[in-house]
Amino acid sequence: FKDILSRNLVAFNFQQPYQHASFYASQCLSVPSSLPTDTLAALDSITLPELQRWVKGLWKNGYGQALIQGNIDEEQALQCALEVAEAFSLQPLDQGHRGAPKSVQLPLTPHGHGYVLRRQEPNTQNPNSAVLVHFQHGNRDAIKEQLCMEVLGSMVGNPFFTSLRTKQQLG
Repeated sequence: FKDILSRNLVAFNFQQPYQHASFYASQCLSVPSSLPTDTLAALDSITLPELQRWVKGLWKNGYGQALIQGNIDEEQALQCALEVAEAFSLQPLDQGHRGAPKSVQLPLTPHGHGYVLRRQEPNTQNPNSAVLVHFQHGNRDAIKEQLCMEVLGSMVGNPFFTSLRTKQQLG
């Protein structure tokens, strides 16, 4: 199992630049985060006895969420969730101890919020490049404003993509 994870981490270098750009952007926008090289190094240090010791305490307490979708009514969905909860018999976990990625605000620079992150392409044999632009808006709780940002992103993205693809003939 470690070998499969390891191969997937090593394969990161051979992904396309747009996948690298998206990955690195997510690393800048959420915490906790780690680079594939760091994850690979940590993975190499895990031993079977260490994993066995860790698993013994794993199910003492925890937090789970269930999304049950499909041709099922509310009563059946609740019964299914109850059966899963009983199977794992977790003790409740405080809100403060629940792990979840957290979004971060882009830092303030002399030109406003944001920054440019440029990373060398890990696969030097790949002639392609990618540009990924993220915009943040202050009110993350207002769904209408979030949707307005999505619409604006589509409006801005299409001409940009068309220019790169057709006028500049870039991949």
